[in-house]
Order: sequence, then C-alpha cells, then structure tokens
Amino acid sequence: MKEWISTKSLEAQIQQLYEQYGSILSPYAWASETARWTELVFCLLHQCSDVDSEYTRAAVTMLQDLDLLEVDKLVRLDDTTNENTITFATILKQHGFSEAATQHAAKVLFGAANIVKTHYNGKIQRYLRQHGQIMRDELVDSFADSILTKPQLEYAIVHWLQNTVNLPISLESKAVREFCEKNKVSIEDLLQACDALDINVAIVDDLLELDQSIANAISENPSAIED
Repeated sequence: MKEWISTKSLEAQIQQLYEQYGSILSPYAWASETARWTELVFCLLHQCSDVDSEYTRAAVTMLQDLDLLEVDKLVRLDDTTNENTITFATILKQHGFSEAATQHAAKVLFGAANIVKTHYNGKIQRYLRQHGQIMRDELVDSFADSILTKPQLEYAIVHWLQNTVNLPISLESKAVREFCEKNKVSIEDLLQACDALDINVAIVDDLLELDQSIANAISENPSAIED
C-alpha cells in the first residue's frame, strides 16, 4: 500500500459507501463474501450427513451466528479440546448429525479451510476472481474478431460475468479509476480493501458509479440539496 492513504482509511471509505448506498442498489445475491463462504460450508456439510438439508442449513446458521465459520477458526477443528471445536460438534449433533458424521464434517471443513487459508489468504473470493479473470481473457480472445475494441470487449465480458454469476472482479470503470487516482491507490489496493471487508468488489464498482453520479448531479445543480 502506498503511503498516501492507510489501509484502514481506504476500507473506511468503502464501508461508508456500502452503508450509504448499498440498500438502494439492486439486490446482489452475493454482496457479502462472508455469505458466499458460508454457502460453501453448507454445501460441504450437506455431503457429510444424511440429515435433511433444512437441518444442515439451520446448523450452519447457528454456527455463523456464533462466528464459528471463520477460516482462522475452522483451521483449528483438528484440536478436539478447543472450545470452538466442542461447540461446533455440539451444534451439529443437535441438528441430527451422528458422531461419525460430525467427525467427518470437522475433517472436511478443516481441510477446506486450510486450502483457502494457504492458497487464497483465507478469502474464497480470490479463487473466484482468479478464475473469473481467466474466463474474461479466454472470452476476449474468442471474440477477438468483434468490432468492439479490446477495452470495450473486456468491459462487456466483465459486466456480463458480474451480472450473471456475481463474480468478484472489477470493471475498472472510469469511476473506479478516478477513485483510485484521487486516493493514490492501485486497483490491487482496492481489491485488497474489499477482501478485508468481505464485500464483493462488483458491488463496489456500482457504489462508486452511483457516488460519482450523485456528486456530478449536485455539482450541476447545487440548489437540489438546498432546503
């Protein structure tokens, strides 16, 4: 991170935009990357037992409410004496998991969390972003004969990937670039801040576009904000 702005300051600006405008944007299936990770946990746990999915979902909700699904906590599930591990097992058993299924579930999530921590710095969205960028590049190459310019084609493909599969990749639009220039940070700095906040960078694209549009409207018509 450049010295011009601290990591916390950048994260605070993004958090403020999210709180200010997030509710008026179209609903995002995965605005929260924490929710996306929680959904993966559910899908994994659902394969560890024969209990109905509604019970597994209820168990996952309780574990999430207790903040027991964080990657840094799941990587300690191999310690059977750990308080969080004991609570994890108790909740699964309360929701119909057998002893064997509970032990199996702990091993599965321990392994998944270790992979995410080791290869993606604890953020599953980095896996999706990595492959989203590969998908973007492959499609741009495939559509190379399009009459669109390469930047236009890249923008269109990323826009489509955002809209259809909610991939956490940035359009790097004018609003995003101007925000980065204003704060003297890079796109990578912005991505890291979004990951730290577990906010889908695709929604941050929209937040910055909206903020710029509102600022432009006020600049063109200052009386609009007067009482």
